Amino acid sequence: MTARTIRYWSYRRQRKLSFLEAAPPDPRATNFEEVINLPDPESYIRRIDLSHWEVVNDWNAIVQAGVTEVYMKVTEGVGTYDTMAKVFAEKAKSLGLKVGYYHFGRPDTKAGGTIVSDATAEADDFLNTVAQLPTPNLPHSLDLEDTKTWDSPLKPDEYLLWLQTFLARIQKPGDPVPYINSRKSYLDKKLPANHNLGAKYPLWLSRYHIDYNESIPARGWSQWTVWQFTDIGRLGVGNTDLDLNWVRG
Repeated sequence: MTARTIRYWSYRRQRKLSFLEAAPPDPRATNFEEVINLPDPESYIRRIDLSHWEVVNDWNAIVQAGVTEVYMKVTEGVGTYDTMAKVFAEKAKSLGLKVGYYHFGRPDTKAGGTIVSDATAEADDFLNTVAQLPTPNLPHSLDLEDTKTWDSPLKPDEYLLWLQTFLARIQKPGDPVPYINSRKSYLDKKLPANHNLGAKYPLWLSRYHIDYNESIPARGWSQWTVWQFTDIGRLGVGNTDLDLNWVRG
């Protein structure tokens, strides 16, 4: 190796080290205690949410971490069911934990050709599936996200109509009000600026950060009710990374 080549690779290495030193820390916490600036932590409830993507072998670690609520993904769109929902729900119930269920929404017009028919079909599929699972203790939730291969094609006013239709459909008389679960940036982009969903539906905010002061609610809400602050929660040695949430008590 020539002296010129050695100088070149030494320069590359120094540039890489400088970049790594300047890189900001990962804003995601790995457990509940790592969150900073949370006012009066004792007044908050600890929750995890699960889908078939997670593997849970150490439930004792979850209980020991103070978790008292567990949500399970049940359905996605129409006809896609989470195979682990019943397993997780039954185990959580056996440990005395409260359980709830969520639906991964795909707002479009594929089911029935209209916005209303599509939202109704997804809501009915969710309710029919929940009816076959252990009775929930907690409100239903609608998860709104894009994926690498899909995003809702609906315009803001159409998107709002879809949400209103779905949420009204899944809340039966006597049921608690459902959550809307999503990222601030996504809801701000998808919903019209003057929507009034925050006046009725509590926000389950997904915003990964270690600092409570960064848990800024989406437009239309004055505050969040649930904050999913990480997707790399590490509770126990037999569990994959988990979604961890603080819930206003």
